[in-house]
Amino acid sequence: MLSFLSISIFLLLLLDINKGHAAHDARRLRLPSHPRRRSLNDSAPFPVTGIPSGASGPVPQRLEIRQLQKNTYQWNLYLLAMAQYQSMNQSTMTSYYQIAGIHGRPFVPWDNVPFAPGRKGGYCTHSSTLFPTWHRPYVALFEQVLYGIVQDIASSFGNQSGYVTAAVSFRAPYWDWLLPPSAGQDSMPACISSPAMVQVNTPNGTLMISNPLYRYRFSPLSSAQFPDHPVEPILLDSITVQS
Repeated sequence: MLSFLSISIFLLLLLDINKGHAAHDARRLRLPSHPRRRSLNDSAPFPVTGIPSGASGPVPQRLEIRQLQKNTYQWNLYLLAMAQYQSMNQSTMTSYYQIAGIHGRPFVPWDNVPFAPGRKGGYCTHSSTLFPTWHRPYVALFEQVLYGIVQDIASSFGNQSGYVTAAVSFRAPYWDWLLPPSAGQDSMPACISSPAMVQVNTPNGTLMISNPLYRYRFSPLSSAQFPDHPVEPILLDSITVQS
């Protein structure tokens, strides 16, 4: 069951409408560009394969997010990769915006796949027996793109840094919401719920960036993306909405 809960760690984010911050963080990080980007105009179908098998056997197991946080190399790669994922141009088919949109808004076709007849609200099969199996390939796609970004970032540190080895066994974490929290802690890990800046190590030194696990920043944001909750254009730079 926990494999299905993996989606929580991807989508349980606050959506900050302030524009430009993610792109600014990405420029400061000066990480390698992601070669796996796909334009929405590409005609060839995008293959959903998940991540490759481990170097010495089966695919590595996912870790609960608090376990992953104890792995210094993989946690740093995760934060850097999520920051870069979210900084991709929203028109790129493999951007965070487009792949997250498969699950919900912006309710536009992805990879030239039409919606089911009579369906206008995206692809997700909520309130259906197909819900668990639908999410398996969806999570595989999300992780496949994230894994590719992790590999690119790890290689930028050099082979002697420890990051390349850590990247091979990287898996996107899940949040076990049934796991009893530590004394004085909330059930939702602070690494997800805290808006505080986070420290990351880059090939060029240490930086403080916006927590990419806390929110996604639209760039740009159109009020048409939220027809049920219209946003006045004058407020686009100041309002924060919760998903």
